[in-house]
Amino acid sequence: MKSSLWFPAVVALVLSSCGGVSSRWSEAEKASLESLAVSPVSMGSGAYSSPVGNRKYRPDMPVPVSGVVPAPGNAVAGALGAVGAELGPRLIVEIGAAFQQSAFEKRYADAISKVSRTVPQDLPVRIHKAVSNNLGTLPHFRGKIRNSSPHRFVIIVEKYRYVHAGKAGDETLVTPSLSGRFEIIRADGKKLLSTPFDAPATSIQKPITAFANDSALASRAFDQAISNLALQAAEAVGQKLGETPGSSIAAGIAGQ
Repeated sequence: MKSSLWFPAVVALVLSSCGGVSSRWSEAEKASLESLAVSPVSMGSGAYSSPVGNRKYRPDMPVPVSGVVPAPGNAVAGALGAVGAELGPRLIVEIGAAFQQSAFEKRYADAISKVSRTVPQDLPVRIHKAVSNNLGTLPHFRGKIRNSSPHRFVIIVEKYRYVHAGKAGDETLVTPSLSGRFEIIRADGKKLLSTPFDAPATSIQKPITAFANDSALASRAFDQAISNLALQAAEAVGQKLGETPGSSIAAGIAGQ
């Protein structure tokens, strides 16, 4: 099997056995979740990261690989050759990304130093509300998202920042992005879901200077990223349930 093919296959196999979203819950597991509470959003003081002005961070950016197959008669040399062929394109990507980031930081240094001030201070509250509403659109959890439940939906925001979103002439465009993990932890401590998320804003893409100078613009853009995050949360749970989220406009948290 080609080296460029077997590694993703192994990763997929590992993920499918680690509580990801690849397999559905059993009927017993579904029935055990008679209600669900969204825990306060975990967002550490160091979660904000400096803006990224290159494309390398993007999970959907393809990195070329060679697909070299080691020669049967020379396994060690063949393996080393394959590793070198695989690392070569990646090294080029790394070097290019470093140059892009350096140029971005030099050109927009003043805006980069100020842009964190326009990030909404109530992100955890906004995220909690949006995720609660979206989970409530799933048929299984309609009317079952509560303020208190022995079963918890956990949102861990590991990083939030502005990231590369394209170019407009010679201007680098960025957009807010939130990344981290979703987890569902049952009352008995069993983790029924653990999956990463990466949620950029969907359509607001501006130079970093625009966000640094306009807190209302930053707020709208982060709301888009939060909506994307909440949709990903509902879709991840929906896959485990075998359900599709309904309208994103939900009644809110039950009991409020």
